[in-house]
Amino acid sequence: MDLGNPTPYQLLATAITRAINDSDRIDEPSLPEITDLQGYEAQALSFAALGQPRAGSKLALKTEAVAAPLLWTNRGTEQAYLPGLAIEVEFALQLERDLPLGARVTRADILDAIGSVSLGVELIRSRYKTGSSRVLGMALADFFANVGYVLGPTLSKSVLEPNAVTPLRLTAAGVTLAEGPARHADTDPLKVLVDAAARATLPDARAILSAGQVLTTGSLCGIVTLPRPGAVTIELGGQVLTVNFRELGTA
Repeated sequence: MDLGNPTPYQLLATAITRAINDSDRIDEPSLPEITDLQGYEAQALSFAALGQPRAGSKLALKTEAVAAPLLWTNRGTEQAYLPGLAIEVEFALQLERDLPLGARVTRADILDAIGSVSLGVELIRSRYKTGSSRVLGMALADFFANVGYVLGPTLSKSVLEPNAVTPLRLTAAGVTLAEGPARHADTDPLKVLVDAAARATLPDARAILSAGQVLTTGSLCGIVTLPRPGAVTIELGGQVLTVNFRELGTA
C-alpha cells in the first residue's frame, strides 16, 4: 500500500490491514473528527490491499444505510478461533438481479430481487483492542468488526414475510447460548435495503446491490461471544448448521 504522504485515515487503513493479516489487534487511534467518507476511504484501501473479490456486504441502518464488505465469505464448517471471537446468526440474502435504485423502490421490489435466503453466520472480532468503535467512521474502517462469513443451508423465503415467526437455537458443548424466535433489530430485515436502494448514496451502491451479491442486514439473536473453541450448532427455520471453531495452529 504505497501512499506517499499518507493522511491519518490512510495510516489507519494500513494498520487495519496489518491487523487483519496478522489476526492481531491495535489500539484505536484518536481520530474524533473522522467522517463517514474518510471511514469508507480507509475501508476501501484495506479491502483493496487484501485482494479479495467482493462477494457480499453487511448493511446497517444508522441515520441512513451504511455498509462494509464481508470478508472471506465461504461455506466451510471449519473456522479459526481467536480469543474474543463472537458470532451473529443472520439471514444471508443472495440477489438474483440488481436492486432497483431510486426514491420509488418498495419492499416488494427488494423481495422480488432476492433469489435465495440462507442461514448465515457472521464472525465478529474488532481489530481495536477496546472492541467495536462507537465512532461510525472508525467502525466503517474496521469493517464493522467482520472477520468472516459462513453460508449455511437454504431457508424458505417465507422467513422474510412480515410477522414471520422463525425458531432459532444456538448451542455449544451442550450449552444453549441463544434460543427463541428470530428477532431482527430493525424488526424488518429488509428495511435497511429499502433505505439503501431508495437513497442510493452508499459508495459503490450499484456494485453492492448487484446480482450475485450476498447481503446481510443484522443479527437475529444479538452478538454471541464464543467462550472457547469447539463446535457450535445453529438451528434456524428448520435447518441446521454445525461449525467447528479451532484454535490457530491446531489440526
